[in-house]
Amino acid sequence: MTGVVLCGGKSMRMGTDKGLLEHQSLAWVELAANKLSSSKLPVVLSVNGLQFSSYSAKFYQFSIIKDNTAVEVYGPLKGILSVHLQFPEQDLFVLACDMAAMRTEVIAFLISTSQGKKEEAFVFLNETLAEPLCAIYTSRGLKKIYDRYKHEQLKKNSLQYVLENLDTNYSTIPNNWKTYFNNYNSPDDLVNFKL
Repeated sequence: MTGVVLCGGKSMRMGTDKGLLEHQSLAWVELAANKLSSSKLPVVLSVNGLQFSSYSAKFYQFSIIKDNTAVEVYGPLKGILSVHLQFPEQDLFVLACDMAAMRTEVIAFLISTSQGKKEEAFVFLNETLAEPLCAIYTSRGLKKIYDRYKHEQLKKNSLQYVLENLDTNYSTIPNNWKTYFNNYNSPDDLVNFKL
């Protein structure tokens, strides 16, 4: 399994690249990568084309995968499939860089849940909504989604849609873990940010 930090969003509401925001001298992308590394996962950074040169210069300790322009899907799925095509036999633990409050015990729990199981994706359920940006997508599941894309059978690019079309294992988020899944998308959100 490989850990993937998704950094390729446009960050329009934040007004600056969220992956480069800092907490205690570490960029958010490094915070996410360190949490995945703590579970003994090799880590890659998924970036868009505009980010590639600056991330390569700043985060040279990580493999950096640029969005594959030949894959004509949008949003986080583009980054996930781009990494999948580079590592087609690897299951991917995906973590968004703006889930800055995520904890290592959550990651460890999901990895443990996936061990020896046959499902194609492993994800947390927040009430009735899946949390697709802290989730495991198996190589088998991603191959299925990529094949559907290639055969023009992928009707939507949303990760919710992807999970509905995979054999997905859902774990309910305990109440005391819910704040770990907060996305910080705007300067206003940062008022409540704490690790």
